[in-house]
Amino acid sequence: MPLPLSERNPTLITAVNEAYNRAQLSATGTARELGGIGTRASLADLMDADGAAAREQGLAASSGLEAITDPETRAAFEQSFELSNKLASYIELPTPTPEDMAEAGVDYAYLAEEYERMDAGELEPHIVLTPHGLGLDNWRTIFAKATADTTIPNNPLQARQDGNGLWASDDATANWQTFDKAPRRTTTPGQAELPHITTTLPDGTTATWTIRIIPGTQKPGNLKANYNGGVLDANQQLVLPDTPPTHQTVPELLTDKLTTIFTGETPSDKDHMSWCDNGQDNQQAAVGGSAPRGYWSSVSGQVDVDVSDVGYRDVVLGSRPPVG
Repeated sequence: MPLPLSERNPTLITAVNEAYNRAQLSATGTARELGGIGTRASLADLMDADGAAAREQGLAASSGLEAITDPETRAAFEQSFELSNKLASYIELPTPTPEDMAEAGVDYAYLAEEYERMDAGELEPHIVLTPHGLGLDNWRTIFAKATADTTIPNNPLQARQDGNGLWASDDATANWQTFDKAPRRTTTPGQAELPHITTTLPDGTTATWTIRIIPGTQKPGNLKANYNGGVLDANQQLVLPDTPPTHQTVPELLTDKLTTIFTGETPSDKDHMSWCDNGQDNQQAAVGGSAPRGYWSSVSGQVDVDVSDVGYRDVVLGSRPPVG
């Protein structure tokens, strides 16, 4: 487990800090628009030999995660960045660093508290560092390359005629641009909207990155509730909650499923389905409109994304309210 920055060799830390500062001054991107400067590798290239050597020894400059005091929790956040970096590497998409996200406004102390609260409640929290706005074609490429990736332990993804590792219904395909939006709502106290970072693909496509935590249990919560949280009472009358639920986005669902596969674990929703955000501002409509839902099909070896009416309810359909 990595030591806190204050406990590491001060001489090496000073060297890395100086090298990192030089790299930051040389970079053309900003904290919110990183362009091609988002990966750890590209940043290290801008450092001098001493700084790069220190990074290789695990003695990097402040990562923004020092606010997380519990070593296991900090390790979970570090792993989420590594896993998302692997996902993004399939399409050469630069990935923001923990410090980039901290500079954009991410409150790691708050996220760590929520992670530990969810963990204590046996909700199996999953940290999802997620790119939004990639488009369906890029996600198909990501899943196709992951399907062919022999380094993934017991890789369950399968090559299929209707999609390698990822299947999207016709309705989901037609509405993908709407579902692909970065979330704005935040649960973080004192923040008006969810912090984000943008990075850019070689073809000019811009990805908007966010980091949130979602329940990772096999079975989602709020089963039998429609998209707006409506359930039937004893008189079979639909009752809506005072506050409509917040749902994971489709890109968050895909990131969660794929990064879980990277670790050799079984993705959630093997026998259930989870609602995803439909990209619409009006969350209170009890009927009318549609929303995406997703699940892991172990039989076909694909993550499936479909669309249902927002009023649809099912004993196997639930939600995974994100925190962040």
